[in-house]
Amino acid sequence: MNIQKLFIAWLLLLVALTAHAQQSYENLVVAGFYPYTKDYVLKPENIALQNLTHLIYCFAGPRADGSISTETGSYHNPTLVNRVHAANKKFIIMMGGGLQSGGYHAMASAQATRTIFINTLVDWCRTYGYDGVNIDWEYPGDNNRNEDRANLTALITEMRAAFNAAGTQLGKYLEISIDVHSSLYYATWVDFATLKNYVDWFGLMSYDYAGDWSYSIHAAHNAPLYCGPPEICDRYLSVDRGVKNLTDSLGIPPSQIVMGLAFYGREFFNSALYQTPREGGGGIAHYDVKPLIGNGWTRHWDDQSKVPYLLKNSGSGFISYDDEQSLTEKANYIKQNELLGAMAWEITQDVDKVTKQQPLFNVLGTQLVGQPLDTEGKPAVSITSPTQNFVFTPGATLTIQANATVEAGFTISRVEFFRNGALLSTDTSTPFSANWQNVPNGKHTLYAIAYSNNGKSAQSTTINITDGLLPQVTDMFDDFTYTSASDPALEGLNDWIVVDGVSGPPSGAIYSKDLITFTADPQNSENKIMGVATRADNNPQNTRHSRIETSVMPYRNGTFAARVYFDDTPAIYGDGNVETFYTINSYATCNNPDLYSECDFEYLPWDAWHWERQKTMYTTTWETCEIRDHQKQVRSYEGWHDLIYTVVDGQPVKYYIDGQLFHTQERFQPDSDVNISFANWIYQNITGSNTTVRTTTMKVDWVYHAKDVILSRADVLAMVANFRSGGVLRKNLAGERVVSGPVNPLPTVAITSPSNGALFTPPANIVINATASDNGSITSVAFYNGTTLLSTDTSSPYSFNWNNVSAGNYTIVARATDNQGATADAQVSVVVSSNPPPTVSITSPTNNASFNAPANIAIQANASDNNGSIASVAFYNGTTLLGTDTSSPYSFVWNNVAAGNYTLTAVATDNGSATTTSAPVSISVIGNAPPTASITSPANNASFIAPATITINASAADANGSIATVAFYQGTTLLGTDTSSPYSFTWSNVAVGNYSLTVRATDNQGAVTTSAPVAITVNPYTPVNLQVTYWTIVEWGTGFQGEVRITNNSSTAASNWTVEFNCAHNLTPIWDAVITSHVGNHYVVQGTSATQTIAANSSVVFGFIGNITSGQSFVAPSGFTVSTPGGRLRTESTRGESLELSAYPNPFTESINIEFILPEASIVKLEILNAQGSKLQTLINQKLTEGKHIATWNSTDAQGMYLYQLNVNGTIITKKIVKE
Repeated sequence: MNIQKLFIAWLLLLVALTAHAQQSYENLVVAGFYPYTKDYVLKPENIALQNLTHLIYCFAGPRADGSISTETGSYHNPTLVNRVHAANKKFIIMMGGGLQSGGYHAMASAQATRTIFINTLVDWCRTYGYDGVNIDWEYPGDNNRNEDRANLTALITEMRAAFNAAGTQLGKYLEISIDVHSSLYYATWVDFATLKNYVDWFGLMSYDYAGDWSYSIHAAHNAPLYCGPPEICDRYLSVDRGVKNLTDSLGIPPSQIVMGLAFYGREFFNSALYQTPREGGGGIAHYDVKPLIGNGWTRHWDDQSKVPYLLKNSGSGFISYDDEQSLTEKANYIKQNELLGAMAWEITQDVDKVTKQQPLFNVLGTQLVGQPLDTEGKPAVSITSPTQNFVFTPGATLTIQANATVEAGFTISRVEFFRNGALLSTDTSTPFSANWQNVPNGKHTLYAIAYSNNGKSAQSTTINITDGLLPQVTDMFDDFTYTSASDPALEGLNDWIVVDGVSGPPSGAIYSKDLITFTADPQNSENKIMGVATRADNNPQNTRHSRIETSVMPYRNGTFAARVYFDDTPAIYGDGNVETFYTINSYATCNNPDLYSECDFEYLPWDAWHWERQKTMYTTTWETCEIRDHQKQVRSYEGWHDLIYTVVDGQPVKYYIDGQLFHTQERFQPDSDVNISFANWIYQNITGSNTTVRTTTMKVDWVYHAKDVILSRADVLAMVANFRSGGVLRKNLAGERVVSGPVNPLPTVAITSPSNGALFTPPANIVINATASDNGSITSVAFYNGTTLLSTDTSSPYSFNWNNVSAGNYTIVARATDNQGATADAQVSVVVSSNPPPTVSITSPTNNASFNAPANIAIQANASDNNGSIASVAFYNGTTLLGTDTSSPYSFVWNNVAAGNYTLTAVATDNGSATTTSAPVSISVIGNAPPTASITSPANNASFIAPATITINASAADANGSIATVAFYQGTTLLGTDTSSPYSFTWSNVAVGNYSLTVRATDNQGAVTTSAPVAITVNPYTPVNLQVTYWTIVEWGTGFQGEVRITNNSSTAASNWTVEFNCAHNLTPIWDAVITSHVGNHYVVQGTSATQTIAANSSVVFGFIGNITSGQSFVAPSGFTVSTPGGRLRTESTRGESLELSAYPNPFTESINIEFILPEASIVKLEILNAQGSKLQTLINQKLTEGKHIATWNSTDAQGMYLYQLNVNGTIITKKIVKE
């Protein structure tokens, strides 16, 4: 063995030995990033080290050759290192970032350059005092570099080994942290399952969720703790979702997650939160945000997302940012969810330019620094038996064993065992175990939760077990072994049709049958591949698309899968291909959300649909042809992929690519039956300018559907392999199939003795007998104990005597082999025990039964023992013994049970002292739940005018009884009561003042609930002086335009005005007001939210179009009055006036008179315009008195049409005149 091999072997051994040698933290981690080039903002000596535990020094990054690049030559700062260490803090070097990650791909791709990089880091830690490294590779997988995943893993594992070795020499532990993205898309190129064993913590970059990039189309939050409305949640991440992506989807424990905090915001040139399309979105430091508050900007709080934002008082402006309140919310989240801590990007962006204070940095110091990780007395637990992926025998009893430990001074109080997420049983003494009787066939999950005596708990790793059998499902399969697109067999078993002729999408597209092909698989001559192609050049008229689909729609719920090859040719030419596997019902129903269903895998190698011009995979669930939920990943998917989506009523639609979860979609589900389709089409016939005729071919190997059940990728591939091994070419849901021949059927085999679940006494002599048959001949039957061969018999009758078998649980397998080598297995489980445990189950009450308190609950159980008798059955509530019965039927009556939730078990003990605990039964005892009560009107903060009449309406309900009475209160003063629904009370003659209203609901058992208070204000009557004026702006044969101005001549604002008037014509549309009543010729109009309040000495205007019916003459609206609430008239002048305007003679030859009547003194401008609207002459531009006015235009212009335009106080009327 040469030196290099010795070194590699040593390194691998060291990695294996040190993979779990991670840092143990007693307190929360609080890390702050400090760019050394910004020392002009925050000098190193002024860093408030009391606000952090880790100072992360940046920027530096790897070069392609493994060396390290820094922004300047004078990078290291020994003085700062010493200051950090003197404060007992960690000094970490950051590698990467947005501008320093360019060398990662090349450096990590070779062991030699990785070694140079790692050795340089070790040297820096030794020479300059760094305590570890923060890896910020932004981002692995960029430019479709799939190899980055394995190379990043190699880099970190080798770094951990080198750091551990160096740390031993330096006398300190060298930390490794890695900054990661919030999106599951990122996990494609990061092996989280492996890396979590080598890094100390993951820095979650929980910010930049919205900004100035193409996917971010809204003015949205930069770093919301929680997501906002559904349409925003569907598109943008949140801090909470980022955390859950790591914990729930990627298996990262909370104790390894450090939440990223943004000391900056995002500035948009929009006027509202979630406005789209967004404008801007660039970064803005917190020290630039803070001074804006109160200086032209107003702070708002989004209580749904738990973050602030600013809106500009005038013009358009929206800033998303974090402040002390939102950081406190995030600090509480960190502690409540037991995360490891927080990291701030970056601490110089918080330095006030005047005071030099750091309000955000101080929040970290007060809320997080020094906070202990509450791990004292936390247990550890693991399942020791069965092992991962254990193969069990259906119907057998499975013993589950767990090891649970806790630090000295504490004890394990109990271990709970769970099967498929439901509690199986609880054990309170070591060795901790549970028996699962009669395990059903299929796949199951097991885990255990251990509790210590101080209440802390821990959960074991989940153990997966299986029966090793193929799922028993109703399914459909097609291997696409057809001869051509004209093969009659296509329309046979699975009802395929090939689209040929004009179809869509896009509308009017030409689909060609010739582009659906069936050719030999170059990797397997016995297999065929279906081609689904497009043909195009630079002329859209020559574009051809293809689609194959089932003509029937028997599919809806279950697992849909296909093996598909995607083609990147469109990216070369700029063609808008959409290569898709999907299910759909009739597109004619696409506007009906109750009928339409569509679920798609859509690969766009050159995304013309969304104008992003990138290689993009979309998964889309359509509610209608306009409403959808989708997820995308921007990278190449050229090559073969296993595509699976699953849908079952009541569960989210999940999309998988090559076994990796791509998207979980919870908004929509298919509402109707669908067909299965494959298509390759070009969006809007968009093709590149190259004249070359090119063919883009999506390939399909097979398609599979399992009805009403969710299967894993492994299940699907096993089913496909089984079909192919049996020569099945296609199969439909009815069970009909087409089989290639000749096929060698598998032999059949059965174990005739012992029976499944048989019991023996040690040392046991077990006679195993089996039968086997085949269409040819049986060459042998081999007998196994699990996977251990016991013996082989080559002649019938097939048997083996297994002698001196000791105590234990055993799986006996008989494997028959026929004359062509095909094999088949049969198996049974047996128990060898001097005293096999009894069986027991609770027969009453049933699981999840409920009772009313105080309850008398009869508990009944069945118990039996195969080799003895039942000595007793004990009944438990949790771990508390309720009672014991020693004779059948076994029962116990539990009396006067108070309200609460309880878990019942029965423990059977046989005459040999063996015990078994039954499956738990959960029950609930319901007390008298108090009623609910709320005031539905008036609304909170409503206002009235004295003396007021106020009707108070209330809602009250009782979940387990009835409402006896609802009492209405003002403060503590009873106003009245109501005993029947709807509950209401009218409070009359209410004087001026502020009041707090509540209602108290009492149920039939005397329980009382008081509603939330509603505050109201009764204001004094304040007279106002309003005037209403009407103008007819323009009138034509079939209609006219009117405008109404309401002027407030008072020193106080007037609100909630009402204008009444008469008009013989139908008025529609109306703007800046709403018609609240129209009876005969009488109209009642009120203001909108924008016009209902008139400021002091100001006015508002609304307008409308009047429609003149045939035979009707124009009559101007009249009789205008204006009033405010309370029915009192608030006007000095209630007479509506018209603004009259005319010109004569018209047509004219040299001069024309323009006459108008003003209802009040007004600012007037009268202008002459040419036919294009350009001004020729101004006749009047001054304030005129009320009454009639005449202006004359003496024209020297050419013959033709002209316009005259009158502007009165901003109201503009334009009419035509003609010169002959």
